[in-house]
Amino acid sequence: MVTESEDPHITLAALVDDEDGTVTLAVQFNEKVTCGTDCKSLFKYTANDDAATTDVTADTFELSEDGTMAELTFKLDEDVDVDGSTDELTFTSGSLKDADNHVMASETEATVELSLQTNDLVTKYRDIVDQAIQDMQAVMDPLNSAVAEMLAAAATAETTDDTAVIEKHGKAQADREAKSGKPDGAGKPDGAGKPADKGGKGRAPRG
Repeated sequence: MVTESEDPHITLAALVDDEDGTVTLAVQFNEKVTCGTDCKSLFKYTANDDAATTDVTADTFELSEDGTMAELTFKLDEDVDVDGSTDELTFTSGSLKDADNHVMASETEATVELSLQTNDLVTKYRDIVDQAIQDMQAVMDPLNSAVAEMLAAAATAETTDDTAVIEKHGKAQADREAKSGKPDGAGKPDGAGKPADKGGKGRAPRG
């Protein structure tokens, strides 16, 4: 995890790749840092499993956009025995510093294999992920409640509208009856307004 409560230092040096004599390390810092043009010369890689080799200075140094990680490459002889679980990354204090202008002190960090570190990260960040899920749930619960209230209010409004229409029609009918003095439909012959039988009224049956 990246924090800003301490002076800048390395929290992780993971072996990402080892191919054709080029070792690639992913380095994580505890906070955002900046570095000058001499930055790659401040890092050295030691292959502890190969006594015949000496420390190798970084060939490239690329800082991430947020300044909390860097990718370094080291050129080694192809026959050098690299072991991410026993090798070391040594940093010599120089132009690397944090936002408060605190210069990172010299230090040596043991490297780790990325595959092993992945398992460590799962364990390390499980609590953070669980907390994030809980925080998300805390946000979604009020939202779901608000949506439910809106739907209930919409249903109530629709029912109210239907009731108002029925009441309006009932009032109109009552007004008509009050004016005519008769209930609606009174005085109309039976079947008025209904279609006549197909045979026609008053037509004698065929003999």
